[in-house]
Amino acid sequence: MWNIEEASYGGKKSDLAARYGKVIKIITPTYFYGVFFNPETGYFNGITFGTWKTEGDQYTETIKAYSWDASAVGKTYSFNWKVEGNKFYQTGTINSDRYKDYEIREVSNRME
Repeated sequence: MWNIEEASYGGKKSDLAARYGKVIKIITPTYFYGVFFNPETGYFNGITFGTWKTEGDQYTETIKAYSWDASAVGKTYSFNWKVEGNKFYQTGTINSDRYKDYEIREVSNRME
């Protein structure tokens, strides 16, 4: 399980705490879940969910559910990724009806 502590979406740095409260990425052997919520207020902002695989420095997600854009469902996106110590780095671009050439850069810290 990973806590996304730093991110930029669409080329703009995101203040995750102010916008969402908390962003958690859960990776199981076959599925990933990205959950955006504020534990203090109980507000749930959305989720992304799907399958994943890696090959070399490519991390690939196939979207099964995406709160912000249904046109992303069924699409596959590849990212550059690496794990160094307790950090998970993911960088890439998605394309959907709502998000054209939309850059995603996330730095996550491993949660115990």
